[in-house]
Amino acid sequence: IVRSVKGAFTLIEVLIVIALVGALAALTVVNVNIFPDQYTSTPKGYLIMAIKEAKIQALERGVEVSLFFDKETYDLIIFRTFDGEETWRMNMLGKKYKPESELTEAEKIARETEKLARPEISLEFFPLYPESTNLSAIGASSFADRRLSCLRFFADSTMTPARILLKFKGETVVDYNVDIFTGFKRLERKKK
Repeated sequence: IVRSVKGAFTLIEVLIVIALVGALAALTVVNVNIFPDQYTSTPKGYLIMAIKEAKIQALERGVEVSLFFDKETYDLIIFRTFDGEETWRMNMLGKKYKPESELTEAEKIARETEKLARPEISLEFFPLYPESTNLSAIGASSFADRRLSCLRFFADSTMTPARILLKFKGETVVDYNVDIFTGFKRLERKKK
């Protein structure tokens, strides 16, 4: 009996190749950026990342953390509230700054010149329920101005209920009310 040979693959061979390709794909690490660059490289994107980071730190470490905005450097800074240790820092313009104490005289002059040319950013936190809130306990400077010096994130996944107002180049880019329990999960655009 003469058998004819055809140039085809058997079903088993095809399944083995598919399984190998699948295994290689599963082992391959792909750098996937969840947020597009145009989103994260804006002050709004940096603010959202900072809020998420503060909430994650409070939950994972089981301690209260506070999110501050440095008006001089435009840095968002997370501190552990109880001991003041800095745990995270990001500049809203994507810049890296040396501490003032490490700068040479020429670098200090260059930084001051840069400050004049950079776009204006303002970030303010206001208590959401000022009448029923102990302002000193949540970092407000006075009842008259009703501004909070920081947002606090607690280990039980709650946070300071606040209105977050971010202005970039004089234009309001964020005007959110963030509730104590929903926090960042359900940010809703404040209606004007």
